[in-house]
Amino acid sequence: MGSSKMRHIMHLNNLPFKKIKSGKKTVEGRLLDEKRQLLKVGDEIEFVLRGSEEKLQVVVDNIENQKTFAEMYGNTNLKDWDWYGTKDEFVSEFYKYYSKKEELKYGTLAIHFKLI
Repeated sequence: MGSSKMRHIMHLNNLPFKKIKSGKKTVEGRLLDEKRQLLKVGDEIEFVLRGSEEKLQVVVDNIENQKTFAEMYGNTNLKDWDWYGTKDEFVSEFYKYYSKKEELKYGTLAIHFKLI
């Protein structure tokens, strides 16, 4: 293993965690803030279920940068998200965690991964 590979830790709520664990969800959306700018293809992410010790390990196989979460909705395969709601519902999920101001400042990224 090359020393350039990093491991990142991200916390998830129960529903997305279960969808990833079942293999239905293979992409996670985040703000492209300072922490996420370090993310590279080939890195590992440890998803931790909020309020528990349960963890999942994934390896990043693609990263898509988008200006906004709405753009992400239009430019990624919704089946990879295991998402069947509307664009507005999709975007409002992210606004529970991030503000519009942060979104405009940083942009967003869709992190594609495989369970390991």
